[in-house]
Formats: sequence, structure tokens, C-alpha cells
Amino acid sequence: KKLRFTGRKNNQKLYYRHTGYIGNMKIEKLKELFVKNPESLFKKVLRGMLPKNKWRDKLLKRVTFV
Repeated sequence: KKLRFTGRKNNQKLYYRHTGYIGNMKIEKLKELFVKNPESLFKKVLRGMLPKNKWRDKLLKRVTFV
């Protein structure tokens, strides 16, 4: 509720995911993800910040949101 993004990130920051089917690249804006489910957005952001090794999933399990 008290979170603020700097600049024009709300409309310009994009998150991509592929469904596995041909031509099904899903694109969502930061603003849409934050409104829909802020917890999953923060987990996605934290996942990108953590080191890419076997500890990442274990560390993410310990994250809790209040």
C-alpha cells in the first residue's frame, strides 16, 4: 500500500513468460502484476536478485510477507 515506484516503471517495466506453446508469449506490466498479486511480484523480483544456484529455492521458501 505504501510502495512507490520511481520514474515510469509502472507502465514501462514488462515481465515476460512463455506458456510452452508456439506464439504464446505473455507480457504483463509491473502495474498489472502489482494490482493482481503483489506477493508473487515481490517473489519474482527477489528470485532475480538471488544467486542462480541450488540455494535460491531454499532461500525463497523462508521469505514471508506480512
